[in-house]
Amino acid sequence: MFKRSFFLICFLSSLSIVSWAATGKNCTEVIMQFSHFVEMERVKPSRREQLEMIEAQLNYLYGSLAHAKYLGVPRGDKEVEITGEELSGENTTRIHYNFKGTILLQKGPRTRHTFPLPRVPTEKGIYEPALDSHGFNRATDPHYQSFDDYWYFWNPTRKGSGLKEGLHYDMVKAQIERIRNTERSTPEYDKLVNSEGTIAISAFFGMDDPSHSSNAIRGKDLGAFGYRGFKKGLLAMGFQIQSLSLADKKSLLGGHHFQGFTLERLTKSTPAGNLEVLLFFGPSGISEPSRPFHYLFKNALEHSSVMIYDGHSGLGAHLDIPSIEEMEGFKIERNPKDYQIFFLNSCSSYSYYNLSYHQLKERRHPTKYLDVLANGLETAFDETQTSNLALIRAIDQWATRGKRQTYQSLAKTMEADNLFFVSGDQDN
Repeated sequence: MFKRSFFLICFLSSLSIVSWAATGKNCTEVIMQFSHFVEMERVKPSRREQLEMIEAQLNYLYGSLAHAKYLGVPRGDKEVEITGEELSGENTTRIHYNFKGTILLQKGPRTRHTFPLPRVPTEKGIYEPALDSHGFNRATDPHYQSFDDYWYFWNPTRKGSGLKEGLHYDMVKAQIERIRNTERSTPEYDKLVNSEGTIAISAFFGMDDPSHSSNAIRGKDLGAFGYRGFKKGLLAMGFQIQSLSLADKKSLLGGHHFQGFTLERLTKSTPAGNLEVLLFFGPSGISEPSRPFHYLFKNALEHSSVMIYDGHSGLGAHLDIPSIEEMEGFKIERNPKDYQIFFLNSCSSYSYYNLSYHQLKERRHPTKYLDVLANGLETAFDETQTSNLALIRAIDQWATRGKRQTYQSLAKTMEADNLFFVSGDQDN
């Protein structure tokens, strides 16, 4: 997995806390505040070193909140204030601080939330004590044993973890204030129709394992199964396959002749306009042979009314716009005034992409022209097709029969346990 310190990135870019009503399935956003401390095995660390150690500790909110009694995930915005420091051992400094930030939290507690944070968030302080005699770490996911991934999967309450409260970690008692979800909001369906009378939809299915075949029709990759299931659902709705010429593909790919992916177009004529779905399957990881995906993704962000991404998030790296731009040497242009819907159907996309994608739109009113559908927690490949097709089906029902399904109704059809959330619908 790709190592990514999202909280540190947010600190360096100084993202402020912004609250707005939204739609969640069995969850709401909350403003969370607490006072806590972190320890460093160093005497008189600099202010920057103190902040970096706090950031390292706060990264563990991902694993901690995902395994708490009530599931949660941080949004990535926060305010941190260092309030003091003291020696807590011969060569150890304890740094006290106040935290305020937004998290997405399962419905339940209304004023307080309790969860663990590591005392010394280093390999020596929190990882090595959880290793058993065979070198297996029991405080993390059995399949992801690297310290690089530890913050995302960390759970000190796992059976046999070997981590002790008051020594390796402490329980934080935070104050929370829930932000009420929107009671009724609807996708702005009529604004999805572009000037050519078309609702342009781009649907991307990233590969689970890029060593598999990139042929979506016969491949055994989990993403290929998702592609075929989605395509089957479109055909059942009355969509038809429309051939894509080599010239069409070259235009969509910025003039390049790339290989190693599957690309199809399906269309349907409706009273409201032509529904057009560009369907992609192939590598989508930032460190994979993903140039075809990057060019098609750029085109979708700039021109599509609806964009669906179904694949790995890479701990926030795979859809990171600055990284894609730097890798490819192009600039993804902002589309500030055209209304769009982005469904980022990957693990923890709420944290990784929610705020940054809203910044693609008009900065004074970041939610006016964009609705972001995202997941708070891990999302399995075999549990996404119902959600993907639910969004297309809602658009199709409006285009064919004028039925306007609300986001609240749509949320009920989504996966139950991954904290599905819609951000940007409060002004719909």
